[in-house]
Amino acid sequence: SSAASDVYKRQRTYGLQARPCTKRPGCVNYRIKWLQKRTLVVDPKRTPNIYREFSQYEYDTDKDGNFLPSVPDAENHTIDSVAYSLDRLIFNKNEGA
Repeated sequence: SSAASDVYKRQRTYGLQARPCTKRPGCVNYRIKWLQKRTLVVDPKRTPNIYREFSQYEYDTDKDGNFLPSVPDAENHTIDSVAYSLDRLIFNKNEGA
């Protein structure tokens, strides 16, 4: 949208390399799948909240506790920021999930 475009332009005036991330059906699950195939090193003593978020994040479950193919959009701020920062790499056809 033009409003989002204005945000990126304004951020660039401050020297930030801001650009939109990929938004299409299934992109959140694709990012999670891509991250799952990588080794992430997080120090639980220095960054306990980040460690907790990555170690406790799970797929959605149904009423019987069976895992669903979707991921919740809650308690995932660090995961989102990591995925957004790697967006160009994640959606590079040579680096697929």
